[in-house]
Amino acid sequence: MAVLLESIFNNTGGEVVKNENGKIEILGSPTETAILEFGLSLGGDFHKERQVSKLVKVEPFNSIKKRMGVVLQLPDGGYRAHCKGASEIILAACDKFVDKNGEVVPLDEDSIRHLNDTIENFANEALRTLCLAYVDIHDEFLVGSPIPIDGYTCIGIVGIKDPVRPGVRESVAICRAAGITVRMVTGDNINTAKAIARECGILTDGIAIEGPEFREMSEEKLLDIIPKIQ
Repeated sequence: MAVLLESIFNNTGGEVVKNENGKIEILGSPTETAILEFGLSLGGDFHKERQVSKLVKVEPFNSIKKRMGVVLQLPDGGYRAHCKGASEIILAACDKFVDKNGEVVPLDEDSIRHLNDTIENFANEALRTLCLAYVDIHDEFLVGSPIPIDGYTCIGIVGIKDPVRPGVRESVAICRAAGITVRMVTGDNINTAKAIARECGILTDGIAIEGPEFREMSEEKLLDIIPKIQ
C-alpha cells in the first residue's frame, strides 16, 4: 500500500488542494484526477506523501512513449523511479511485481498471463488501463540522467472509466441518417477503443485497426480496407 500511494501522489500531473470553502478539490486531467481520487479513497494524504520524499526529476506524459515518470530521493538517501502509462508498455518493462501479500516477487509466465488478462478484461469493459511501476536506483542519480526504462516492479493495473458524453450516440445516429460516416481515431488500447466505439454506435459492422498495422499495408490493400474502417 505504501509504494502504491507513493506512486499515485508523486508521479502525477494533478494536484489536490483545498478550495475557498475548505473542501478538497482535485485538479488535473480526467485521468490524473481519477487516479488521485482513488489514492484519497484508500486513505492517502497527498500533501503528507509529497513531503516524505524529494522530487528530483520529472518526465511529463509523452504521447509517443505513452508513459510518464519521476525520480524521488527517499528519506534514507536512496533513489526510486516511478512510472505509469500504457499497460502493455509499462508491463513489458517489468521483471517483478508486488503480490497480494505486498511481497516483491519475480514475474513468471502465470503472473504475466494474469496481468495481461486483467488488462484485456478491463479494456473489453471500455476501461482505459494504466500500469503503475517503480524501480529502486542504488547509484547516485544525476538530474541529467534519463529515467530507467526497464527493471521495474509492477505495482498494479488500474482501470478508468471515461464516460461517453450524453448525446454522443444520438449525434452519431443523426450523422449516419444524413449520410455522414463517423470514424473514431484514438490512442487507446484497441479493445478499449472498440468497446467505446460500439457504445457510441460508431463501430457496427466495420473494421477497427491499429496504426502500425495500417501503415504497413500496400496501396492496393489500403484502397480495399479504408471504406470499411470505422
